[in-house]
Amino acid sequence: MAAFSRRSSRVGVVLPQGWRGDLEHLPQGERFDAMVATAREAEALGFDSVWLYDHFQRDGNTTFEAWTSLAAVARETTTVRLGQIVTCALYRNGALLAKMAETLDAASRGRCVVGLGAGWDEAEYLAYGYPPPFPPVRDRLRHLEHVAGELRRRRPELPLLIGGQGERVLLRLVAEHADACN
Repeated sequence: MAAFSRRSSRVGVVLPQGWRGDLEHLPQGERFDAMVATAREAEALGFDSVWLYDHFQRDGNTTFEAWTSLAAVARETTTVRLGQIVTCALYRNGALLAKMAETLDAASRGRCVVGLGAGWDEAEYLAYGYPPPFPPVRDRLRHLEHVAGELRRRRPELPLLIGGQGERVLLRLVAEHADACN
């Protein structure tokens, strides 16, 4: 965690993963390779980190799942930190998320940053079978706090970035649990 918090200024790259239609110009078989090649190029250019969105779909576009994709990127890079902008706390329970982060951290030899947020995409939430109704923001923030606390208890050494909007609650969560915010 100390290595993550020493420098006050870092520059990262959000990799193309299809969520914003950024891979649609490529044939299907080349899309994943393009994402990984962008990560290698970012590392070669001296960027500090690479990031993926924790989204599953967008307007019918191919979207690669963040955690699985970052494990592949980990094996193709050696220095860039690997994170998510940001993992929706509703999509995975805290114990599973801690195990996923532990695995990515091992695969990357200590380069995992856990990005965590409350979630906002109701259509995606419902499309992937999570129980309706989509929780109101107050409940999503409570769940974010619960998952952040569980991550800290299970994997206190992993850097935690909390992202989202709303200063009153979110900044308190950042102060209590996180190493950085977005």
